[in-house]
Amino acid sequence: MRDPIPPTELYNASAEKTLLSQAILTPTLFLTSGVQAADFGLLEHQEIWAAGLALWEKEVKPDLLPLADEACKRGYYKSQEEGWAALAKLLGETPLVSDPSGAIHLVLDYAGRRRASQAATALLMAASRDGPFEGALRDTVSVLQNVVLARVGPPPWSSADEVADFFGKVAWAWPGWVPAGHLTLLVGPQGAGKSYLAARLVGTLAGDLPTWPDGQPFEGEAGPVVICETEELRGVFVERLDRMGVNRAGYLFAFGLTHTPDLLKEDTVLEKLAQEQGARAIVVDSLSGAHRLDENKPKVRELLQRLAGMAARLRVPIVLVHHLRKKNMLEPVAVSLDRIRGSSTIPQFCRSVLAAYRLQETDPTAPVRLEAIKSTFCAPPKPLGFTIGDNGLEFGEAPEPEKPESQLDRAIEFLQALLETGPVPWQEIDEERQGAGISEPTLDRAKAKLKIVARREGQKGVKGSGRWVWALPAVQK
Repeated sequence: MRDPIPPTELYNASAEKTLLSQAILTPTLFLTSGVQAADFGLLEHQEIWAAGLALWEKEVKPDLLPLADEACKRGYYKSQEEGWAALAKLLGETPLVSDPSGAIHLVLDYAGRRRASQAATALLMAASRDGPFEGALRDTVSVLQNVVLARVGPPPWSSADEVADFFGKVAWAWPGWVPAGHLTLLVGPQGAGKSYLAARLVGTLAGDLPTWPDGQPFEGEAGPVVICETEELRGVFVERLDRMGVNRAGYLFAFGLTHTPDLLKEDTVLEKLAQEQGARAIVVDSLSGAHRLDENKPKVRELLQRLAGMAARLRVPIVLVHHLRKKNMLEPVAVSLDRIRGSSTIPQFCRSVLAAYRLQETDPTAPVRLEAIKSTFCAPPKPLGFTIGDNGLEFGEAPEPEKPESQLDRAIEFLQALLETGPVPWQEIDEERQGAGISEPTLDRAKAKLKIVARREGQKGVKGSGRWVWALPAVQK
C-alpha cells in the first residue's frame, strides 16, 4: 500500500484516504485510532477528520451525510451537496481494507516526520539570524522528544542499582535544612530577612563563614556560589555580604549587571555557567522575578521541573527565595504551605521549605522565627530565631508562639488560687466552680493534675457528720 514518496512530500496521500474511507464506514475509528486532525498532511483530510471528531463531541454519529454537513459548517465545502459529493468520490476511489492499522501507522509516521522537519527548519532559520536562539533550540528539543516518544516509545527503564549509583544517598549542604542536589524554598513576608538569610547561606557555602546559622560546622567543599538576582538589588546583596566579611571572589552574579532573566527560556544559560564555574550552589532571589508566568497557572510546573532537574544534574543545592500571599484576618501568624504565593506546584518540587516570619507581625525589630515547614528527607530540625543587626544576622533561640489557654489550664489556675491559703470545703469549691463556668469533669482532671487531697472533717465517732474539704499537698493542715 505504501507509495513512493518524493523527499519533499512528507505525507502519504494513499494512507490518509484509506484511513478516512474506513472511518466513514466505521465511525468509531475517529475515536479509537488515536489519530488527530493535525496528523494528516492534506488540508482537506484534516478538515474531514476534525469534522468527525466534532460530531462525536456532539454525540452525533459521523456517518456520510452528517460528516458532509459538519465539514460544510466548518467552512471547507461551500455546500452540503459539495461535501457529500467529495466524500462519496473518496469512498468510490479508495479500495477498502480489512485492517486499517497499516494506514494508521503511516499517517502517524509521516506526521512525526513533518513535525521533526518543521522543527529543524525553524531551528535552522533561528541559527542563521543574529541574536539568541535558545528558545528555538529548546522548542526543537521538545518537539523531537515527543516525536521519539511516539515512534520508539518511552526511554529504557532503570534498575534500582542504577538509580542508587547515580543519585547516591541524600547529601546535605546545611544538614537537616538544605539538601544538595534538590530545590530548597525560602519563604516569608516582606521585611522578614529572606534575602539577608540567603546571603548568609552564600557566605557559608563560599567558605568564609565556618558555621551554619544553627552552629553546625560547615564540612562541605567550599566553592563559588552563583547568585541569580532578579529584583535589581545586586548592589544590596554585595553590601550585605561585605558586612558579613565574605570575600567577593567567593560568589558571582549570573546574567550580567542589569539583565533580568526568564529562567523558563534561559535555564540552560544558568546551568552552563554553574558547570563552568564549578559552583557549589545556586541562589535565585527571587523566584517570582525569574519568569514571566502567571504563578497560579499550571505552566509554572515546567519551570520548577527544569530547576529540579538542574539541581540533580549539578548535584548542588538550589535555594529559591519566594514570597507569601497576603494573610487574611482569620489565618494564624504561623506560616504553612498554603500561604505560599502561587500554584501548589511550587512547594511540590521543593524538598525543603523554610519559612522566616515574625510572631509580632507589626514590629520590624522583633526576632524572626526560622523553621522548616516541609522536610522530605528527615524530621524537621529545631527552629531558630534571628535578628537583623548592623553586621548581619544574629542567631539564637526561636521565639515561641503563645499557647492558647485551655479549659484544663483555667481549672488548674482556679484551684491553685482557691486553695493556696489552706483547705476549702467542697461545697464552697463547687459554688465557685459554677460561677467561673468550669465543668465538674474538668475540675476533677485539674484535681488529679495537682494531686489535691480530699478528706472528710467531722465529729469523731458520729456517723454521717462532717464535711469534705480539698487541700493542696503542700498546705494540708
